[in-house]
Amino acid sequence: MRVEITVSETPDFYLERFYVGNLVLPGNRRSASPGLIAHTPGVTPELAAEWLRAAPLLPPPPHETSAEMPGALGLLKGTGGDSVLVKAQRNDAGLPQLLYVLTPREALDATRGNALTFRALALMDMPAFSEARADLQPFALRCLPPLTPDAQSDILNALLALCQDSFRVVEGLLAALIEGLPLAIVSSPLSAELRLRFVTGLLALLPPPVRTVTTFVTHASDPALVRADIKFLTARAVPTDHLVYDWASGELLTPAPANAYAHYITAQLRLDPSLVVEQTEQLATTIVWRARHASDLGEALSW
Repeated sequence: MRVEITVSETPDFYLERFYVGNLVLPGNRRSASPGLIAHTPGVTPELAAEWLRAAPLLPPPPHETSAEMPGALGLLKGTGGDSVLVKAQRNDAGLPQLLYVLTPREALDATRGNALTFRALALMDMPAFSEARADLQPFALRCLPPLTPDAQSDILNALLALCQDSFRVVEGLLAALIEGLPLAIVSSPLSAELRLRFVTGLLALLPPPVRTVTTFVTHASDPALVRADIKFLTARAVPTDHLVYDWASGELLTPAPANAYAHYITAQLRLDPSLVVEQTEQLATTIVWRARHASDLGEALSW
């Protein structure tokens, strides 16, 4: 990984990446079997295979894609706790293909929980490869400037609007996230940006040090097979062992757990979003210490 600081002091990270899929041969034929087809010099076949096992993701079916959401994007974790960005999408030849971007803690922390940092990756084309390559350039992750307090309040207001102004829904979603119950956001619009805004709004309810521990996928073909905290589905479904929120109706389809932090911070949101911004910043130092000694988010945010 290489880091560069721009004039605005917003860091750019240059990250190892690799593609998994089929080569496109003359006559638009595909290679016999999918595999590692292109990578940066720092990626070995063993490393690629390890991430493929740890963080699988499937492209959405064609009828669940759009110009605003050409594929699925996930921020996932491996067995050792390292993070990876995964993009699952059909390539220029129409074949399913995966892109993995290895995302170390330093790069993830620099995003400050702003999932919109990954918007460009979610929308970019998926190139086809006619021959295997081991000389790819690193992926440039350009972090956005830190959100001002007013911008954070806007993000929180946007989340509330996406939850149809229901504080009960917001509290339930946050409680489930803290308690380790995966979220399934069903009947979601075909927009990667809207789905990333939803994630960013939820994370803004947490103190900054723990915003980057949450994982998500913008599309889950099978929620049971995707290991993520927040999963978006285009169809209306009620997967088991998830808190299910129906984006279209604005209703929770399954019961939400109780959580004291979620109840408190939602009460602050009800009074004024700026109070959430103040409280989460004030809690940052305490949460850093707790997070070092806690086994999960619920323990770090015990109230």
